[in-house]
Amino acid sequence: MLNRNYTLNEICVAPMQDLTTFRTVLDPSVVSFLGLYHDIEGHLESVINALARPPSVTSLRVNTLLCSSDSLLKDLSDVLSPYKVERHQSKDHCLWRMDIQKLPWTLSDPFTPQQPGVLAAVSGIQAEDKVSVYIDVDQQVHKGLRVEFEGRKVFVGNGTTTMSRSAFYKSTGVAVRMTEGIYRSPPLNGIFPEKCYLQNIPSMITAHYLEAREGDRIIDMCASPGGKTSHIAQLMRNNGTIFSFDRNENKVEVIRQLCQRLAITCVRAFAMDSTKLLEGEEQQKWREEFDIRPESFDRILLDPPCSGLGQRPRMRESMNLVDLFSYAPYQRKLFHTAIRLLKVGGVLVYSTCTLNPQENEEVVRYALDHFPVKLVGGPQHLSSLGSKGLTWRVKSEGEIEEIMKSTRDEHIPAPHGSQKKRKQKQVKIVMSESLKEEEAELVRRFDPSKDDGIGFFIAKFVKIADMR
Repeated sequence: MLNRNYTLNEICVAPMQDLTTFRTVLDPSVVSFLGLYHDIEGHLESVINALARPPSVTSLRVNTLLCSSDSLLKDLSDVLSPYKVERHQSKDHCLWRMDIQKLPWTLSDPFTPQQPGVLAAVSGIQAEDKVSVYIDVDQQVHKGLRVEFEGRKVFVGNGTTTMSRSAFYKSTGVAVRMTEGIYRSPPLNGIFPEKCYLQNIPSMITAHYLEAREGDRIIDMCASPGGKTSHIAQLMRNNGTIFSFDRNENKVEVIRQLCQRLAITCVRAFAMDSTKLLEGEEQQKWREEFDIRPESFDRILLDPPCSGLGQRPRMRESMNLVDLFSYAPYQRKLFHTAIRLLKVGGVLVYSTCTLNPQENEEVVRYALDHFPVKLVGGPQHLSSLGSKGLTWRVKSEGEIEEIMKSTRDEHIPAPHGSQKKRKQKQVKIVMSESLKEEEAELVRRFDPSKDDGIGFFIAKFVKIADMR
């Protein structure tokens, strides 16, 4: 929503929160389910509170195929000159906190980046008007609303419009240039595109866990958008072969373009469901051409589709238990194919960007119980990053029912205008056995309430016998 230069007290009648105090809205049944695994009082609450805020660290990965860290830092110095830059331990990060004066409002839609993204604005807005930007927490606003929105909203910053209100819903591009924000960091998206890549630190660590060597044959099972694939290529000095897969051809094209931009030539990207790499007679000729066969790969990265409950910032997530429980079966299926493709003695790294133990520690438990693998730690120089995995006491069916019954039928509403009907199907909850303490020490869980980054999980396996 946009408003001309009136004072906020004159126009704002909606419940409004500052992003620094806002708590992510999750389905109550999902919160209760996650609580089954968090035995430390208050820990889950701290994690959910952290999800609403962006990390204060922005991380850039240097493309070491084309430049050094020192040369990139020199190039960045001009870009960062208007900002206060501090060196923090082993990381460089930029953080500029400001006292924000709240001005007239706009309500933004962060989910349609191809359009200006303004959902609603008061009448009369012209280009170069000063406005404040809010997010509609519950996604209940009618697009094009001209009067004050009375639902919950969160203030994210001030800016100046680049077009009139009438163009907000017709044009593409940027509707508001942000001039002040609750969290201010330099606009690094797209900067020096051949020399660096914006990437979260846990994602960078994942590639290092693979410990790729020059000449290796590697598979990235679910490679889009290509960040980890390209990093692995850098670490093996562009010498070897990486097969990168995604089910969507458009996403595969993004991987190819990224590799071209970063001068990477060792990646072969294909549109394919990785669970079917060893299936189907129609693929036999392709498998023979590229030597895709059981136990033929040195290293495999499995970063599967997941619930994404570690991504930040996250205002609202309407996913319910039925949605949440849909991921682990596919992740296990991918794991089965990956282990078949991996050589004996080869390395498999499993990672997700979710906090859900069902997709993390429980998948590790499943792998250890069903496949000839052993769990190992990551590189020693990275051992201090992140925390050990969760362990838990398995609750009885009665205990689970008691914990879940108060929220089993509660759901947050679907976004306004959504055709999606909320799934009311009941799901049976059975907790897997916990990892042993020594196993939990070997995996890495990145906790947004502690690590000031996204929620993330990494586990590393070595295959110790063939599948026969």
